[in-house]
Amino acid sequence: GNPSDIRLKESIETISDPIAKVQQLRGVTFKYKKDGKRSTGLIAQELQKVLPEVVYTTEDLHTKEEHLAVRYGNTVGLLVEAIKEQQQQIENLKQTIEEMKSHGDN
Repeated sequence: GNPSDIRLKESIETISDPIAKVQQLRGVTFKYKKDGKRSTGLIAQELQKVLPEVVYTTEDLHTKEEHLAVRYGNTVGLLVEAIKEQQQQIENLKQTIEEMKSHGDN
């Protein structure tokens, strides 16, 4: 894994608008052109617009052509915050439903 100790970090901020960011992404299935192997993932160019910190440039060893790559593990923070935000929305909706039910009984 990657070092994640808070003592190694500064300028810590919670990811803002995580659901809006996740909604801009596409989970895709695809085949690699080089060998036809199927895989799943995200499109680096799309992710770069949302969470540029997780996208980097790499060079193909054979062709020397540069390509974008993704540090997939670093997308976890975004996904955790999106789930938390969704859960808060669910809790709010459940509370609203309960309030509607209790008003309907009176």
